Amino acid sequence: MKIVINPNYLLYNDFIASIPAAFSNLTSATTLHEARNIVKSVSVGDRRLVIKYYSSLSLVNRVAYGRVRQSKSMRAYQNAHRLLTLGVNTPQPVAAVDCYERGLLRGCYFVSEYSDFQPMTIVNEQGKRVDGELLEALAHFIAHIHQLGIQHNDLNVANVRYRRSGEEYEFELIDNNRIRFYDRALTERERFNDLRHFSCDTAQFVYMLECYARLTGIDMDRFAAKGLLSRAMYGLRFGFRRKMKSRLRR
Repeated sequence: MKIVINPNYLLYNDFIASIPAAFSNLTSATTLHEARNIVKSVSVGDRRLVIKYYSSLSLVNRVAYGRVRQSKSMRAYQNAHRLLTLGVNTPQPVAAVDCYERGLLRGCYFVSEYSDFQPMTIVNEQGKRVDGELLEALAHFIAHIHQLGIQHNDLNVANVRYRRSGEEYEFELIDNNRIRFYDRALTERERFNDLRHFSCDTAQFVYMLECYARLTGIDMDRFAAKGLLSRAMYGLRFGFRRKMKSRLRR
């Protein structure tokens, strides 16, 4: 087992080391998400922590993460530190835990502080009117991280979170293991590749693209048209890949 702990959280070393054995039976925990990966929140002393268990690992990934690449948990931990260094909000990283069996990665856990930011899933809730001010603020946030050279690579409504702070909106990023950092602003193609993950209705998406273009000095009509095409093509490819994976599992 490999454990990396934030020096500010060494007090929780024993609890963190116990996570692999105790995770499935954490009676005081609240399950926040359960699908391909499992996310739980739990109170430890005076802290509320969130534990993400990356459970669905193919044999190829078990070999790769065990011998060649960094695990998702380690990348999430390191990327969170780098985001905070760049001034981008993300829950405070606490620890990463990797479990091995015969040299292969069996599973891994990323631990962070709990955050009260809410997911941007509001844009897909029926009957709810999304404030144009929120979409403008979101466009400003995404343009800002792209100028910083941050390509999230899974920039969907669940992984961009927000809260109202006085008269303004604040945003944070989660699920950061796929992030790529560049020492320059993103190219236009890299921006499209990031934005296409954002699943809201077409009118909201176009409005956000227009706000983004205005903020960055890009031609608005061309950017919106190319952004819509990029999202449509991504949707087709993603649907095809999901269908093929479903067939292979049978």
